[in-house]
Amino acid sequence: MPSITFRPMEEKDFDAYLKGAIASYGTELESIDMVPKGSGKKAAEQQFEQALPQGIRTKNFYFFNAYNERQQHIGIVIYGQRNHDEAFVMDLQIFETHQQKGYGKQVMLDIEKHAKKAAFKKMSLHVFGHNKSAWGLYKKLGYEETSLQMSKHL
Repeated sequence: MPSITFRPMEEKDFDAYLKGAIASYGTELESIDMVPKGSGKKAAEQQFEQALPQGIRTKNFYFFNAYNERQQHIGIVIYGQRNHDEAFVMDLQIFETHQQKGYGKQVMLDIEKHAKKAAFKKMSLHVFGHNKSAWGLYKKLGYEETSLQMSKHL
């Protein structure tokens, strides 16, 4: 198993992350027809503002940069309180050059340990249906579907 170290994100890290995350999430929302074409960025901005109203200072949220055993920055993870004893993974990104090396699995296992220490009893997350590698990872780690949205183009 790879060894992962978490370091808290700094404001500049979060600002850079947020810019890319809004663009990416907006594109995802448009690609699955959750919002009309051209409105994904605005919808993503609104959702991030609602989920993280104080940005990196949002209470009961953790913002981490993840590093491997060689201290290479391999990704980020953001999670926080959803309900009283439930944590929600807002985002997990393993950078492309570090994917398929076991880092995603180890980050999730380590975040679960972190969440247990913070007294959470449940961890939840969202994954887009087309993200088969993430879907498979979460299933292997014991995550179960709690809701499933499906669509068909006519």
